[in-house]
Amino acid sequence: MKKRFIISVMAVFVCFCAFLIFKIRDKVTHQKVVKENVQQLPNLPLSDLDSSQAMLYQVLDNQKTTLLIFFNPSCEHCQEAHIALERLYEFAKITPEYKQVKDLKIEKIEFSQLKIQGLTFRFAGSKPLLKNIDLQLNKGEIVALVGESSSGKSIFLQILQRFYPMEKGTILVNEHDWEQIDLQAWRNLIGVVPQEVRLFNGTLLYNIALKELKEDEAKNLILFLQQTGFHQFFKDFPQNYLTLLGETGINLSGGQKQLIGLARALYRQPQLLLLDEPTSAMDKQTEKFVIYLLQSLKNQIAILLITHKSSQAEMADRVYALEKGSLLFG
Repeated sequence: MKKRFIISVMAVFVCFCAFLIFKIRDKVTHQKVVKENVQQLPNLPLSDLDSSQAMLYQVLDNQKTTLLIFFNPSCEHCQEAHIALERLYEFAKITPEYKQVKDLKIEKIEFSQLKIQGLTFRFAGSKPLLKNIDLQLNKGEIVALVGESSSGKSIFLQILQRFYPMEKGTILVNEHDWEQIDLQAWRNLIGVVPQEVRLFNGTLLYNIALKELKEDEAKNLILFLQQTGFHQFFKDFPQNYLTLLGETGINLSGGQKQLIGLARALYRQPQLLLLDEPTSAMDKQTEKFVIYLLQSLKNQIAILLITHKSSQAEMADRVYALEKGSLLFG
């Protein structure tokens, strides 16, 4: 695997060098043509040339200046090449996130309970953002996490996705230490809807599935969207499910992006759903749909919901409040 990666990096480097050589060759060829054309111009001051001759002379002279800049050691192309090579080197040094653990015991799990005890977290050199957090979430429950901005709620969800390690504390999944659960298996088990839903250049179907779909897969996805109720919001898109999104596609509202994010998370059939203000940009009617959908899915999965809205906190089985990193009640 490592040998294949090194060969891939070397191939990219060789292609880049070839591109640079062809670029220089084209510049040299172009300069020869420029020089020949310049020699054919009359050796007269610009005041003695007509307007078309004067314009041509200035263009050719500018081409000459451009070529001199290109071959200058401090030129833009040389700097870009240097930066590109540095990035290639940095990429080659990255440690794989999915590393094999010798004592790993659990590669597949059916979620039933998440128990957090004494969780504390801080970034290096800063004060604790989360202090002695205790929280429990069972399958078939909706647990709400409320609190002011910058109280540590979003960081807490990122820790649960195992993007950051705890400073201290214990997290148990079905009474097993979650460090013994394979990282990829854990992330396949959870579904996440962040505050800002990112869209990619592609169709609506691609942005939900996050992959190119075969015909039967596309039909199954559309059937899923119809059964869960998302179809009523997507059917009016300009090209229906083939509408292009992303930078090259149509502009969507924040609420529409959140609907796509929720459909994307649920399509993965998660056992644990993490929601970070999933309806903050939605109108009341769309928000009612989301609340109804979550309540209908409650018995099948566990849901941890970050919210500022009392209407959503009221549907939760338990409500926890975070203030300045501390859990006040639960």
